[in-house]
Amino acid sequence: MNTYDKLWKGIIEEQFEDFLYFFFSEWTHLIDFDKGFQFLDQELAQLFPELESDNRSIDKLVQVSLKDGKEEWFLIHIEIQGYYDENFEKRAFVYNYRIFDRYQKDITALVIFTDKKKSYQPDTYQKKCFGTTLTYQFNTYKVIDQDKKQLEKSNNPFAIIVLATMEAIKKGNKKDDVIMDTKRNLVKMLYAKGYPKSKIISIFNFIQYYVRFENS
Repeated sequence: MNTYDKLWKGIIEEQFEDFLYFFFSEWTHLIDFDKGFQFLDQELAQLFPELESDNRSIDKLVQVSLKDGKEEWFLIHIEIQGYYDENFEKRAFVYNYRIFDRYQKDITALVIFTDKKKSYQPDTYQKKCFGTTLTYQFNTYKVIDQDKKQLEKSNNPFAIIVLATMEAIKKGNKKDDVIMDTKRNLVKMLYAKGYPKSKIISIFNFIQYYVRFENS
């Protein structure tokens, strides 16, 4: 697992409540946040041993409790590297059905694309055979397509995480002094939002190591 993978994995675990409010705002009113969350990494490792050596992505499986007493599982698949994968939709479907087959739990899936290719955002796997059609559609979020000004206005800490990721994607051949200004502006924004100290430290570390200098 490379540095980018570890940073995303860590920030999701550390700021998962903010993550849900940012990416699943339409459904957060149903979630019982007081009961906390359970990260099911061992379950994923048992079902997908190949993930240990797969440098293309990281995956999180999280159990949350709902206010009506039910439990739901969130399969959060984050595509890290920026290259075309013709089998991605099928892979996403396989992850979903293996988990459902093993645990009989409903799953919502989110794919966050952090690549540079604007036209690449698959969200559906479909298979047809003699009148039978199987369709699997999942949530997606393309970092590079987001509105920077809207992110800057947001009070959710994950908006700054997305901004930092966006800056890393667009870094190109920018000089170190320009990158330093970018990082400084992100940190200023972080402090201006008035987050708790622990949250500031967590996000500061993400910015520090995700937005790299030219020769790092």
